[in-house]
Amino acid sequence: MNHHAPAVLRMLALAAMAAAAAAPQGCKPAAPPPLAPQAKGSAYLQSLPIQCVEGVVKFGSVKPCGDPVVRTVRIRNSSDAAQEILAYASNCGCLSAKLLGERTIGPGEERDVELTVNPGGIGERSVRVEFATKAGFAGAVRAEFSQNEGVIAVPMLGEMSEGDKAQVFELQVVSNDGVPIRVLGIDPPVGTVDAPDAAPSKSVAVSISSVEALAFAGTEPGRSHPGMTELPDGSLRCLRVTITTDHPACPVAHFDLSIRR
Repeated sequence: MNHHAPAVLRMLALAAMAAAAAAPQGCKPAAPPPLAPQAKGSAYLQSLPIQCVEGVVKFGSVKPCGDPVVRTVRIRNSSDAAQEILAYASNCGCLSAKLLGERTIGPGEERDVELTVNPGGIGERSVRVEFATKAGFAGAVRAEFSQNEGVIAVPMLGEMSEGDKAQVFELQVVSNDGVPIRVLGIDPPVGTVDAPDAAPSKSVAVSISSVEALAFAGTEPGRSHPGMTELPDGSLRCLRVTITTDHPACPVAHFDLSIRR
């Protein structure tokens, strides 16, 4: 019996969910708990076989509306035994990774890891890519970056089911860097600006209608809309609502609505 299989399976599930969370459109699942044990002190992490040569990888400021930011770092097998990387994944959809070269790393050997920050969200981020061997959690690469420009919808996600009572999702479109904004449009048109004639503000109230969203999802334009995705079994549809503002740098915010059948 392989007692380490559950750890590797959890890592594989983490990889799948992080990839889904990084998708360019559609609904984002909640991030699963990381594979690493609760003991997360630096001494514990430094005792693990897989170490990042560069230490903490600092990306600095990243535009939430910009292109993905890619950086290649190196990991080293600091143990005296070969380590075969069976699985690896980020604990956040905002960061993805690709291990370059052979997965078996000899003692003292290094491998390149390509890290990609997927822009979106707001605030300071400290996330990591975790590595698993047959012994379980083997180490991590930690990355830090900040996203403090442009606009964001708060909340970013909503959930509803067909047959639910009509509801309104109340959002705030927030200017991360304090630049006063107006909302110029909502696509698809399933919501309204609460005070369309108000002066530009650092935060604008927007209401998304479940009735309008459900009606739109059932039309041919809705089914073919680029913001609409659907699971193969039809049990879940996800509608990405794009809110465009007049922010000079990053004008677009997104609200992802899950519609369950």
